[in-house]
Formats: sequence, C-alpha cells, structure tokens
Amino acid sequence: SRTKINKSRISKSSRIRINKIRTSRIKNKTNRIKTNSKNKINKISKIKIATNAAPPATGTYSQAIRTGDLVFVTAQTGRDPGTGKLEEGLEAQTRRMLSNIDAILNAAGCSPADIVKVTLLLADIKDFKAVDAIYSAWLPGMGVTPLPVRTAFAAASLPAGALVMLDVIAAFPTD
Repeated sequence: SRTKINKSRISKSSRIRINKIRTSRIKNKTNRIKTNSKNKINKISKIKIATNAAPPATGTYSQAIRTGDLVFVTAQTGRDPGTGKLEEGLEAQTRRMLSNIDAILNAAGCSPADIVKVTLLLADIKDFKAVDAIYSAWLPGMGVTPLPVRTAFAAASLPAGALVMLDVIAAFPTD
C-alpha cells in the first residue's frame, strides 16, 4: 500500500531523486536487462511455445515460454483441443490434461522426463489419490530418474468447472 505524500512539503531535489528511482525501476522491469560477468548487457530471451495439439491460450498468456534452459508450461486442464470442451469425469480430465502437457512439452523439445517442478490444483483434495495414480503411471522412469518436485492443493474453483489442473516447469535437454 502506498502512503499519500504531501508534495508541497518535499524539496525539489528530493522529488527529482524519487522520480529517478521510479524511472529506473520501470526501465528494469520493462527491458528485463541483466549484466554478465564482463558487465556487458544481455537481454533475457523468451521464446513462445505453441502447438495445435493442445488447447490454445484463451487469454493474455502463452501455452509455454522457454527462457534459458527452462520451459514454463501454463497450467492445463482436461480440455479437448479439438472441441474446446472439458472431458467428462475426473479420470478423463486427468488423462487429457496430461496429454495436453505432453503435446506442449513436445513442441518445446522436451518430454515428461525433463519435468523438474509441477503444481497440481484440485477442485476437491479428496481426488488426490486417484489423480496421483494416473500421474504416477504417466511419469517415465519411476525409480530410475529423479521425480519432479510437486506442490498440490485444492482450489476453491478451477476454470470452466475443471476438476484438475497442472502446470509444469521442465529443464530443456542439453544432450
């Protein structure tokens, strides 16, 4: 929350300093600039990932973004990319959701084996065991490769009445 400041009580030099600070913060946010060890300025690259094999982004977001060696996939539900409608029931929505994530990861040059972090949202936390069983079978290399870290919780309401929703972060393969 901002405190209202009586501008008549602030000196002109202080106002100039405050404006310089605000301007530099805005520039840093909009340009997304970082410096390397030799103090050369590099723009952070963001590559948009999109595929028709998953539901299209319907708002002000992308299906996925790759920056550096990480791919951030927008949370997916059990929406069918062909019809745009949610599948019926928890199991069908979970399988479709994982299929949508698979398609986006594939478009990014990744696979489920590259996932390092997931966030699972459930309309009802009581559905966790059923969703986890399907999710576990979908993950490759159970017991062979490290499993992704995961956060799971119930949400008061998911988009369009979805029962389950999952977003992932994957490490872009270097091989």
